[in-house]
Amino acid sequence: MKIELLREFVALAHYGSFRAASEKLFVSQPTLSNHIKALEQELGFELFDRSRDNELTDEGALLLDAAQSALLIIDSTLEECRKRSEG
Repeated sequence: MKIELLREFVALAHYGSFRAASEKLFVSQPTLSNHIKALEQELGFELFDRSRDNELTDEGALLLDAAQSALLIIDSTLEECRKRSEG
C-alpha cells in the first residue's frame, strides 16, 4: 500500500467531497477517484458510501483512525531523520 494513497484517503475523509479534496491535494477529481477505488480494491472493502454523500463506512472509519495515527508517526520520524542527517 502506498503512503500517498493513505494521505489521499485521509484528505477525502476530512474534506468530505472529491472536489474539495482534489483541490487541496492538487490532483484532478478523476485521479483522486481512481486512487480511492484502487485503494478499496487492494483492501477488499469500501471506504466510503457513495450513495450517502461519501460518508465513511464502518471499515473506513476504523481505517481512518489508524491511517491518521500512522501518518503522524511516519511524518514525525521522517522529520527527525532529516534533522539528524543535517548534522
